[in-house]
Amino acid sequence: MIRFSDENFYFGFVYTFQTTGSRVSSVDYSGEYRFDTKINCNSPGFMLQFKFEDYNILKLDMYI
Repeated sequence: MIRFSDENFYFGFVYTFQTTGSRVSSVDYSGEYRFDTKINCNSPGFMLQFKFEDYNILKLDMYI
């Protein structure tokens, strides 16, 4: 994440990479079935944040 800030406003760019996978298989007298799945995801994005209130123990922000 790269974030630029002002007193009550933040904006920037964010990038994440996610990966997951699964295996489904079945076996019986006639043979075996196996299905492997691997998923990769690149997620670029833009971030906006507005600061509403800043209390001693609580911050109230909004993210887009």
